[in-house]
Amino acid sequence: MTFDANNKEKMIIFDGGQNNQNSTIVFNVNASDLNSKDANGLVFKFQNIKPGASVVVNVKGDQEVEFHNGWRFWWNGTEIGNGYYRGASEAEKKGYDQASQAILWNFQNTPKLTIRGGVLKNGQALRWANTGGSSTDVAAVVDDDPAAAMIGSILVPRGSFEDHVTTNGRVWVGLDFMMYNPTKAVDFPAGIGEGASSSVIDMDQERHNFPWKGSLRSECSAIAWNKTDESGNLLGGSTWGVYKSVQDAIKEENALYPAVKDNDIPSGDWNPKDGEFRVGSLQPNARYYIKEMTAPEGYVKSDLIYVIKTTEKGSVSNKDIIAVYNTDGTANTDSNSWKLTDVVGGESGTKGIANTRKGGSVQWGKYADGDNSHKGLAGSEWTLTKTGEGGWSQLITDNTKAVESVSLYKDNQAVGESMTVTEGETFNLTAKVMPEDATQDVNWSSSDPDAVEVQDGHITVRHTPTNGQTVVITATTVDTNASGDRIEAHVTLTIQETALQELTLQYNGQTAPSEISATVGNKLTLTATATPATLNNSITWESTDTSVATVDRGVVTPLKAGETTIWAKCKSDRSKWKSVVIKVNEAVDPNATVIYFNPKSTVSYSGTPYIYYGVDGSSWISEPVQMTPYCGDWYAYTISLDKKKVSFYFTKSTDKTSRLYTATNNTNFAVGPNVSSAVVVNYETITTGGKPTCPTSRAAAAPQATAVQNTTVSVEEADAAASLQVFRRARLQARGTTAEQPTYKDSNSAVGQFTILNLPAGTYTLKETTAPDGYYLNPTEYTFTIDDTGKVTWTGGRTPSLVGDMGWIADVPTEFSWDKIDAGYEGNESENGPLVGTKWRLEKFKAAATEGGDGVYETNIAEIEDCNTELATDCVGNDQDPTGGSFTLKKLTAGKYRLVETYAPTGYEVPENVYYYFELDAQAPDTAVTWNKGTLDTWDKQTGSFTGTSEKSVNGNVVPNYRETGSVNWSKVNSENANQFLRGSEWKVRFKAEGAENFSEWYQVLDCATTPAQCAVPGKPDNQPTWTYDHHPSAGVFQMQNLQWGDYELVETKAPDGFYPSDKTYTFTVSKDNVEKNIAIQGAENGNKIPNTPGFELPETGGEGNTLIVLVGFALTAISMLGYAIATRKRV
Repeated sequence: MTFDANNKEKMIIFDGGQNNQNSTIVFNVNASDLNSKDANGLVFKFQNIKPGASVVVNVKGDQEVEFHNGWRFWWNGTEIGNGYYRGASEAEKKGYDQASQAILWNFQNTPKLTIRGGVLKNGQALRWANTGGSSTDVAAVVDDDPAAAMIGSILVPRGSFEDHVTTNGRVWVGLDFMMYNPTKAVDFPAGIGEGASSSVIDMDQERHNFPWKGSLRSECSAIAWNKTDESGNLLGGSTWGVYKSVQDAIKEENALYPAVKDNDIPSGDWNPKDGEFRVGSLQPNARYYIKEMTAPEGYVKSDLIYVIKTTEKGSVSNKDIIAVYNTDGTANTDSNSWKLTDVVGGESGTKGIANTRKGGSVQWGKYADGDNSHKGLAGSEWTLTKTGEGGWSQLITDNTKAVESVSLYKDNQAVGESMTVTEGETFNLTAKVMPEDATQDVNWSSSDPDAVEVQDGHITVRHTPTNGQTVVITATTVDTNASGDRIEAHVTLTIQETALQELTLQYNGQTAPSEISATVGNKLTLTATATPATLNNSITWESTDTSVATVDRGVVTPLKAGETTIWAKCKSDRSKWKSVVIKVNEAVDPNATVIYFNPKSTVSYSGTPYIYYGVDGSSWISEPVQMTPYCGDWYAYTISLDKKKVSFYFTKSTDKTSRLYTATNNTNFAVGPNVSSAVVVNYETITTGGKPTCPTSRAAAAPQATAVQNTTVSVEEADAAASLQVFRRARLQARGTTAEQPTYKDSNSAVGQFTILNLPAGTYTLKETTAPDGYYLNPTEYTFTIDDTGKVTWTGGRTPSLVGDMGWIADVPTEFSWDKIDAGYEGNESENGPLVGTKWRLEKFKAAATEGGDGVYETNIAEIEDCNTELATDCVGNDQDPTGGSFTLKKLTAGKYRLVETYAPTGYEVPENVYYYFELDAQAPDTAVTWNKGTLDTWDKQTGSFTGTSEKSVNGNVVPNYRETGSVNWSKVNSENANQFLRGSEWKVRFKAEGAENFSEWYQVLDCATTPAQCAVPGKPDNQPTWTYDHHPSAGVFQMQNLQWGDYELVETKAPDGFYPSDKTYTFTVSKDNVEKNIAIQGAENGNKIPNTPGFELPETGGEGNTLIVLVGFALTAISMLGYAIATRKRV
């Protein structure tokens, strides 16, 4: 067979290390590296294996593995691929025999392994057949030949094996084993072979069950456990403590392994799979107590202590949990509460310690309908229901208790500003938020989480910080204080170092040799263990040349050919540090030649060079190929030529004419056969068998941590952090709960805002059961779901208004409205539009304190004034309707009410003993609330309900107010004696209503002198309005009552006897402003006196006129005589 650039095989080298005398050597290889990509097949080379030693190859990873097996195999320097053949050398046969029985391939987590047969391409090989001493060579081409045997025993404990090749050891498969050769390679004729065959050498798939001679014995014990979710799925990322007594576990003292971190060998976990733990080096027949220190991200930490007894020794792990203790040290005898579940995909009976997912956290807010600012409303209550199997309902009330302070405690003792702790120590801090009824949730953080880890207050001191600084642990309240700021409590930890007694370094389970060979791309694992074990977390790793290989927690990744030293360091005592030299080789065909070239040092060319070559006996390649960077300015290219002579030169591109560098006189460079490497020094010098010298680079120093300053959380930060992201980090509060059903409370003290933390996945409904005071109950039942990632999704036909993570739900304020109108005059009603300016008192029913007692209507709003503005926003009082005469009360609490008018505008009557009763329910009505008209006493004394017979609605809550009427008084007096009232005058009066254009007809007014006074006009029709009647019983004195608003004219039509009638037209006006006053008559004298001048008007027949005339005559005669006597006396 010929192997060259077009027919190459990929090689993986397993090097036990120089002077390795271990009887069992363990190698680890990544499943992803077991492939034959870009190669005909995959071949293996084992070296430095002590005679008689057994070899275990652990294949890491849980993905499927598939590759074509190669034709060749090396064992301690000998290629033994043909070791089964009778014509093979003794060294080949011996190596074949040893390798078949020494190697165990452990595909421990591989779900399916497929090993396909060997590949030969056209022109690569000839096959032969022998009959009767003659031979015939025939070209061989095949793509799945079973003769390319897999050497060693094969273990696939958790998967299936589809085998296309011959095996030479034992095969153990957990699921299905399939022998499969689907392709015919050759049809051998009679006399040559046995007919159709899948092999070009007529060697179909065979089983040669060489036993594996390896053995592993240990006098120590190991324990194992699994971490899962409640469904049994494995969870990575938890940390555990291993203790020798339950009391140590409770106090977290004297731990054998204080912080076993998932997939972290230095901390004690030797199982590389997420969620699976294995801790070894334990005493047999002993009890060990395991306690979860930190839970996987997004899950609630288990609060139980589990017990495993080491009844088995050696490689068998002890898995059975025989007892469980509660956190207080009491035995948990209820196995149903142990939180154990079957591991998904695990063997029958395999249990996992389950964690409950923290779940999602939902937020909603209560606000007034139409309020775009979403100001929270206080006082609402809700029913939160988890639907489906295991569902529940809980009452959620609005928490408005802001936090005031937070303090840290350890073992019920307040901690100061600082503490001194020791490496490897674990302990618990608790945060106490004041007041006690405020939300107790806090978020924990560490200023250096690599050095000191904190989860839900549990502290794990892993190691001293690399910068030697202190570490600050901070507890920050989830809720805020009254100013909107979150409050922090701090404690500064000073970490004391623990003295290192010893540091060991192991490789493949044994003390690491001084030197290990590795191949580029094939990782290897070193294990460092410190004494005491508490320092395992303080171990650091370093590679002296990170360009050759890097190291991360002991896992070495070879990057390129070269040499580096891997150091395991712990503390400052360098004498205890351990190291191993890693020599990295390129993963190339051992029969290939590697060409090295530095274009920069030879021709000052900074581009990537190409190489053009031809192998002796073959044509030159079709075009130059690009070289790959090696180190520094050096480039390399591997030519698979089966150690034949090769000629070459360098170009600038794939164009073979773009020559970059050639040998002397523009000739080709040439390297003879059996050369593994060639370094082109210059155009006339080539060194073979070595590699160019690469510049070395030291590992960079660890970055220095920056000192952490205590900070104050700003108001802006608090506002921004009001989103659900802050609350999601809070721990689950199980206040007064059972393990199955926590009690959920509002963790957000902002008024009208609710936050419920850590709800498990599922479907929920949310319904308001009590509305804020003054608001109707929202009838909608809202629905939301929480998925396995904690994401909240509101569903259903109606959803809240989302602002960030907050779902705002509106309530409509309660409302009661009525109108006040000018109803005209009682008995002569008319609607004259709204009446502006009335005032009211609102009373609310209060039930008796004792059942069966009488309740009382108490003043709820003492005075409701009519708002009369252009804009509703200008209504600052109780009336929210800006229209004068229209009233709207909002935000009244549910209950029974009554309204009574206490004031009417001037000119209007206040109804006497009139009360309007109405009731507001918690639910919004379909139509406007109406009232009942009653009196002071028309209500049930126990219930407050209306008991009158009034119609339900009084004109649609319209309240009439009647206008007050006026009255006018005047008197008829003697012009010569204003105190002499003259009887018998008659008048006419007419009226023009307020706002009218025309006067009414004239009506007669007679002087009434009877009691009671209401003198109608004789002979007038019955429709003579009563307001025209004189209502005053004294003669000469007039009073007209019930005068409507308007202008009046008054004319005397008949004077009292002996007096001249007045020739004036008297006027007066009645308005709302003077109805309660003595209305002045224009033209009358003070006091509305209207004088008449005496005269000689003949009296009516049958009157007293003759007597009066005689008397007057006598009086005049006497006066004349007296005047004459006086005059005569003066003349004498």
